[in-house]
Formats: sequence, C-alpha cells, structure tokens
Amino acid sequence: TRPRIVGHRGSLYQSLENTRHSIRLAANHCEEVEIDVFLLKCGTLIVFHGGGTDQNPGCLKDYCNVDKSILDLTYEEARQLKFSPHYAEFGCGPDVI
Repeated sequence: TRPRIVGHRGSLYQSLENTRHSIRLAANHCEEVEIDVFLLKCGTLIVFHGGGTDQNPGCLKDYCNVDKSILDLTYEEARQLKFSPHYAEFGCGPDVI
C-alpha cells in the first residue's frame, strides 16, 4: 500500500491554516484533511489550532498575542481575533495573513 496524503490544517503553506480556503486547496490534492475543532463557551464549534497542550489546548498567546484560550471566548469574541502575521508557525508567510 502507498502512503496516504493528508493536509495538516488544510494547505497551510499556501493559505492561512484552518480556513475554508486552505481546506479546499488541500482537498484538491490530498485524500484527507486534518483540522482541530473546539467548542466555544457559547456552544459554537470553531475550527482553530492555537498553542497549548492536550491538557490546556487553544492557547491564543503565540497565534494572536492574547493571553487567553479559544475555549474562553464566545463566537463574537473569536471573530474579533487578529492573527500575528510574524508568528513563525504560520507556514503561508505574513503576506498571506
């Protein structure tokens, strides 16, 4: 059997990770797409990666320069987040963000 091609957080070197655009790009070239889904405090599901650990997931410090977890936000609060364009983990580069 041959290895399966999986888009990790979408196509993160071409588009901002975990966005519809990134997932669609990955779907054109991959057999599967891996994403992270969180439940916000208002009960809304959101696709997001963030930092942290399995015990303390969704940290926004590196991604958005906010000292909170995505789990502590409502949908409206999450929509106001701005990504830090120079965070080294963003494979697509600051011009895309």
